[in-house]
Amino acid sequence: MTRHLIVAALALAAGACAPSTHATAFRQAPPKLSVGEVEVFTNVKPDRPYEEIGAIEVAGTELSNGGYGGLIERARARAAEMGADAIIVTRDPQTRTTGLAYVPAQDKKKKTGQIVTASSRTIETPRIQVAAIVWKAAAIH
Repeated sequence: MTRHLIVAALALAAGACAPSTHATAFRQAPPKLSVGEVEVFTNVKPDRPYEEIGAIEVAGTELSNGGYGGLIERARARAAEMGADAIIVTRDPQTRTTGLAYVPAQDKKKKTGQIVTASSRTIETPRIQVAAIVWKAAAIH
């Protein structure tokens, strides 16, 4: 019985560290056979004409130690399922600072209090916003 509890606890802990993926498909295209078929554009739009078929957001957790590369690969995999030819990636990290406190002035003559900190740190949680796109067919003249 304890072996099953240990396995369940480890699975829960691993799931807590995994990035979360949210996708919205505006239009479905035939899925790609391979993730490698999905091109990646970061912070730049492609020169060819395209149509956006969906939006994907992938966010890491404070406990995960994977970087943006892992998030992009998760987005590529989801985009391949949606039938996208490429993705346009924008980084959108969430930051949070911890450890600061404001202590109001105790003396009525003093107008300001103090900011007290024992230790302070800023935590960045990696997050990307992705546009899943398909190439538009070239117009025949």
